Amino acid sequence: MKNSKLSSTARKVVFGSKNSILSSSIAPKRNFHQNLVIGTTTNVSTTEAIPSACPYHQVQQQTKTSEQPKQPKPFSEIPGPKGLPLIGNLLLLYKNTKTNIGPFFMNLLDTYGQTVKLEILGKKIVLLSNPDDMEKLYKSEEKRTQSESSRFYKIERNIRLAPMEMRFEENWNDIRQIYNIAMKPDFHETVTLPHLSELNSEFIKRLVKYLEPTGEPDKYRLVNAVGAISKYGFDAVMKVFLGVKMTEELTSTFPFAISDFVNQSVISLDIIGKLMTGPPLYKYWKTPLYRQLEDSYDKSFEYARYVMRRFKDNPSDKPRFYEFLMERSKNDPNPDAVVESVMISFLQAGIDITMRMLCISAYRLAHHPEYQEKIYQELLEVFGEPTLEEATSEHGLQVTKEQYKKLKFTKYFLDEVLRVNPFSYVVSAREMTKDLEVGGYILPKDSMVMTVQQHPSLKDEYVPRAKEFLPERWEKGSPLAPTNSYISAPFGIGARKCPGSRIASTEIHFAIINFVRHFKLSHANPQKFPDMSFDQALLYIDLKQHALYFTPRDHLKDYCKSVQKK
Repeated sequence: MKNSKLSSTARKVVFGSKNSILSSSIAPKRNFHQNLVIGTTTNVSTTEAIPSACPYHQVQQQTKTSEQPKQPKPFSEIPGPKGLPLIGNLLLLYKNTKTNIGPFFMNLLDTYGQTVKLEILGKKIVLLSNPDDMEKLYKSEEKRTQSESSRFYKIERNIRLAPMEMRFEENWNDIRQIYNIAMKPDFHETVTLPHLSELNSEFIKRLVKYLEPTGEPDKYRLVNAVGAISKYGFDAVMKVFLGVKMTEELTSTFPFAISDFVNQSVISLDIIGKLMTGPPLYKYWKTPLYRQLEDSYDKSFEYARYVMRRFKDNPSDKPRFYEFLMERSKNDPNPDAVVESVMISFLQAGIDITMRMLCISAYRLAHHPEYQEKIYQELLEVFGEPTLEEATSEHGLQVTKEQYKKLKFTKYFLDEVLRVNPFSYVVSAREMTKDLEVGGYILPKDSMVMTVQQHPSLKDEYVPRAKEFLPERWEKGSPLAPTNSYISAPFGIGARKCPGSRIASTEIHFAIINFVRHFKLSHANPQKFPDMSFDQALLYIDLKQHALYFTPRDHLKDYCKSVQKK
């Protein structure tokens, strides 16, 4: 049939032509790229048929190029504000460290990106806010900056240094292991929980004492944060540390006012924070601010030595921190000096930092009545109905370790407070012992790298719905959880994490329990959460500017009225 026969032209194309498709498969000596090109046009020479013209090899070359690691950029190419010759960014830093430095650092990160450089008199400084970069830094570099002002004070007086005051090359780890006793789970269950439980009724009584009537029925305003809240921090340290319950009757026998002890602890820590952000001029000339630190520290140590001498014998039937410390430091030439150093450190942090967070937590309860109610329902399930005896009995509500473990939402609530409203934007600083590539840049040896965790904490990129206060994000498996565990670490990371963090968290949990079981909290402007104050080294909410109200629940109303009449 005619249709079964191919024309001679067609046969040449299919079978006979050198340029045909099938002939290419039986011509192994012919170059593939030549075949590709010749098959496209018969007028192209074989010298033009090179692999780069092949789409397959183009993709392979692009892949190889993309797989090649980018060379990290030097410190000089890290973005940041332009400095002046010799002094660098000194004037800019000085201008922005007269108050809290946190907002300045946040603004720099918003302006220049997640990695920002500063240079002060030749000292290279880097700010990091990317959580992955923070994680790499923490895992690669352990050298911390130290508190130079308190170190200088103590060395002049031959006082034992705390780990945060010791240089990296010094044997800070041995003394740190003594501090770490407070972080052990067994210590928490046998010492911290039992002692803090005995302060519950005292906490309520003191709180009621500093409530002032507002003119509205059963509504009171808290008027003395130091008396009601900071004193609780002092009592907690004294109870866990020395086993003594600091009642009004007992403290009236002291040769100094407890309020002064509390104030000196707050003052000294604030000055230390301020002195850390500037050059250590006090080493050559004792500046007015450093002289204030000396005066405050002198009193703090005097008071601490007094209470240690007076309560050297345990007044409680429960084990206390003091004996644990003495046992661990028994081989030290001067164990009393070790215990004294630990106590001062815990008093400063326990009174100042912990109480700032406790106060902020109270405002968060006041601002979120829905979460306040959710916590109340959890407390009902764990402890039952609240009673007047929790306020009037000797110790109040006793919290067992089994009950404490059940307070899941109460703990989620505090975790969210610490994420959204931390006491400091800058969590950690490292002194680089070697060059390290982080985030595409070389962090040079001897530079200081500071992590600003508050910056990613407020970014949806790292925390879904980041600017919303959502305690449920901390539930296991929550889609709202932070994408990186290094985003919120208010007590620090690694070997020098705050050793009192477990005690501090428990204090605040207990305060939340007592707040919510016995009161309904509110504040002056329900539409807006109170602004943080930045005039100190650590952040806080000013109780005088932002009224905090307490409405007693039914079982406590008559008691509050009776206290007001006295």
